[in-house]
Amino acid sequence: MNDRPVSDRDIPDNPPQLIQASGQTIPRDQAPSDLAPGTRLQVRLIIDRDGRAEVGFVLKQPGDQRLGPDYERFAQAIVNNWRFSPASNDEAGPVMSNLDVDVQIQSP
Repeated sequence: MNDRPVSDRDIPDNPPQLIQASGQTIPRDQAPSDLAPGTRLQVRLIIDRDGRAEVGFVLKQPGDQRLGPDYERFAQAIVNNWRFSPASNDEAGPVMSNLDVDVQIQSP
């Protein structure tokens, strides 16, 4: 799914809404080696019709180049237990959608 992000021009009538997020701690050995505490990441999520999130890409700042697969795997570990009510269109029901979220990394 993450090589097929949803087009930004297809804006749903009702955006996805976060309904559950865990405050889990990700072990340091699963984080990219150059990730520093206090870093803010912008994560593009693709929310499917069932409300599950998959990471599309990760940036440090809007407009930056995409960070590599280590950051994508790390971000996916963070959002694996998040659940959303999916986006919807009034006539079509639930639809896939993009959602940008900011994640701030804290030290353990």
